[in-house]
Amino acid sequence: SNSLQVRFAALTFRQGSNVVFRYRMAGMSPKWVETTERELNYPRLPPGSYTLEVMARNAQGVWSAEPAQFNFQVGRPWFLSWWFRVGSVVVVLMLGHQLWRRRTRRLEAERLRLETAVEQRTGELIREKKRLIEEKVRTEEQNRQIEHLLADAQKTSRFKSDFLANMSHEIRTPMNGVLGMIDLLLATRPDSEQRKYLETAHLSAHSLLTILNDILDFSKIEAGRLDLNEIPFLLRPAIGEIEKLFAVPVANKKLRFVVSIAADVPDSLLGDPDRLRQVLVNLVGNAVKFTAKGSVEVAVRLAKPAPEGAAVELHFAVTDTGIGIAAEKHELIFEAFRQADGSTTRTFGGTGLGLAISTRLVEMMGGKIRVESAPGQGSTFHFTARFERTSAEVIENTTPVASLRSMLEAVGGGNGNGVAGHGLKILLAEDNPVNQHVVTRLLEKRGHVVTVAESGREALDCAGRQSFDVILMDVQMPDMDGLEATALIRERERARGSHTPIIALTAYTMKGDRERCLAAGMDDYVNKPIDAVKFLEVVESTAAASKG
Repeated sequence: SNSLQVRFAALTFRQGSNVVFRYRMAGMSPKWVETTERELNYPRLPPGSYTLEVMARNAQGVWSAEPAQFNFQVGRPWFLSWWFRVGSVVVVLMLGHQLWRRRTRRLEAERLRLETAVEQRTGELIREKKRLIEEKVRTEEQNRQIEHLLADAQKTSRFKSDFLANMSHEIRTPMNGVLGMIDLLLATRPDSEQRKYLETAHLSAHSLLTILNDILDFSKIEAGRLDLNEIPFLLRPAIGEIEKLFAVPVANKKLRFVVSIAADVPDSLLGDPDRLRQVLVNLVGNAVKFTAKGSVEVAVRLAKPAPEGAAVELHFAVTDTGIGIAAEKHELIFEAFRQADGSTTRTFGGTGLGLAISTRLVEMMGGKIRVESAPGQGSTFHFTARFERTSAEVIENTTPVASLRSMLEAVGGGNGNGVAGHGLKILLAEDNPVNQHVVTRLLEKRGHVVTVAESGREALDCAGRQSFDVILMDVQMPDMDGLEATALIRERERARGSHTPIIALTAYTMKGDRERCLAAGMDDYVNKPIDAVKFLEVVESTAAASKG
């Protein structure tokens, strides 16, 4: 079936979990790829000769002297050979010719039999029949092409979904470590300068996570399933966060960064500040990236006058003094995976998705986006967005930094709800050491006692030896995944007549992942990277509900 599954291991006498492997497949890619996994899968390999090489590094950083090698070939199926294809074409032509000759003889005999009586009518019928046959052949061919294209589209969609799910897991897992470690550092009471750096890093990580969520869930964008989360927010603090986010790169390039908001622009709005921030981050990020000297300016004004209390349409403009864009490229840059010049990817980097995603978000906010630019004269990106007015009494901690401070207060101690104060016995099933440390420290700061299991089988054994108030179960783990471990725990509990709350702790966020976790017997679902406040709330409320 043109596929290969390889399992490998390296001999070590201690710290086996710290063994790192690297591998490469000669015939596909000359680059070495490092991994901690012990299994490789290569589906649908094309015909050819391959050599798989694997090396291991122990906990002391020493690599194996020579790689283990596996040489193999993938042969070409007989039904793809040239002689089979040529033969098939010849056979089809011969059959078609014979059928055509048989049909022609029959029609000729019929024509001769009726020639004296209905000669004219017979000719019309023959022509009509030929036309219908040709139409039928064209219709059948079109149907076959449609079916083929549909099958290819479905296959591509499955491959894309699998790829996005794996990428989501692989990126969210280290992101959980990054955000978690920053949260823990902020909880250690750093000085004011260190707190400023950490809060900027936290904002940057959250902005990166927002972008990654859209890219990794691109199938949702293509299907038009992006949703706006409309909440009350303050416009000026939200735009101020953009200035803080780019403070370091702006300072490094010695650029002048200006934010101007017209006095008649209302501050208290109802809308999605995260999506608005994402558009501005994309536009300002491009402006800073493509500007070597000069300035970057963000200007906000009313697109048109609005009566008091009515919805407002705001006009946003991001202006830079950078390299500029040729006029014939103005429409192209808003397409997915496209940039004005292929050389900009090599020089400045970027995926080419930012403006395409921004275009969709602006349209969802009831506006339009366009660019004014010329080579060497900088660029101005204009977009509009509609927002409802809301009361000035907007909770200040809707901003990420304020939310971060609120989170740190929550992490710092019990909140008086009774559950956190008594301390819960929690089993954490997680194979990633960084995630183990982050989650354990968050829970221990709340007074909870945490037992760590590094695999699904170990979690199953721990749950069998002692009782816990809550089990936090990672979905992807070695030897036994979280879904299988949960199903076995539930089967054992049914015999005992007990029930321990199990919460999925996973980096998988694709459509259907939550349903799979709940169907396996889990009580709730928390995404990685975890939000400390939400995470603690889910853990403690789930435990309280179980005890109640």
